[in-house]
Amino acid sequence: MLYVHLIIIAIYGCLSLLLWRGFRRVDIVSEYNLNKARENAVIREGLREFNKEIQEQLERNEKLVAETKKKIAAASAMVHRVEGAHPAAKELTVGMLQFHEDAPLMASIMTALVVKYGDLHLNMDDMKSVTDDHYVSVYVDTNKQELVLSSDPDKAAEAKFFNFAGSDDETYH
Repeated sequence: MLYVHLIIIAIYGCLSLLLWRGFRRVDIVSEYNLNKARENAVIREGLREFNKEIQEQLERNEKLVAETKKKIAAASAMVHRVEGAHPAAKELTVGMLQFHEDAPLMASIMTALVVKYGDLHLNMDDMKSVTDDHYVSVYVDTNKQELVLSSDPDKAAEAKFFNFAGSDDETYH
């Protein structure tokens, strides 16, 4: 009977050892899971802050897009100030001056010319040499985003221009 008791004690010992190792493994796994949960919490908070920043940036961008659309509509309205313009664009042009009547714009162009090319001296002989056949055409090069002043009547054929009049030759006289 002693052997039976020794075998039972050995079995209890082995079972105790196995249970202790199992509990130890559970403790190790629990500690690992706890560390991962902490890391995940930090990552989750970082992602929440990142998401909040993205939402704020999207709201700012939506406001900028709305402002830009208004500016584009206003610019389109200025471009379409000719007869037959789009009805929505015509509404925005109320109170706007025609290109040749816009003194501040003309002054800005003159200033840009003097800044770019330096002093320009015109005398009475220069003014007398201008006849009714002379004119300056105003073009907008939409590819280069440049304002083109030219006395060449064939300038419109050279590039993609937009003019400020409704004529077929895309020339403003």
